[in-house]
Amino acid sequence: MRGPGANVKTQYAVQAVIYLARQERLQVVPVSEIAAEVGISPKFLEDILGALRAAGIVQSRRGKEGGYQLVPSPAGLSVLELAQVMEGPAAAAREPGGPIAQVTARAFDRALDAATAALAELTIEQLVEEARRLEAERAAAYMYHL
Repeated sequence: MRGPGANVKTQYAVQAVIYLARQERLQVVPVSEIAAEVGISPKFLEDILGALRAAGIVQSRRGKEGGYQLVPSPAGLSVLELAQVMEGPAAAAREPGGPIAQVTARAFDRALDAATAALAELTIEQLVEEARRLEAERAAAYMYHL
């Protein structure tokens, strides 16, 4: 059983959206820049951004000044929404025959429900702020060691 967000493509999608959310509002960012930050090939990132574009989460601009920009507000975009775009809705496990198998399946369904609820409450804006805090902590630790 894999819960929402377990797919590596989904994790890269979240990272790309966080990067876009950190830019000036409505700034168009080249694919090469996003790919370098996320640490994946531009071609693989294009596949991810294509799915996000089809869902209306990012929009693209072609040409010399082309790239991608985030459409919704980071505060209104949940991590679950990104996971559902990349993976589809999470499906509950079928309950097999006997009581032991049924209670086992139900336990995993509860875990999946908890993960889904947690990702539904977590916004891209919250992750942007958390990333900023981590960067500030690293910068402070680096300054301390100088």
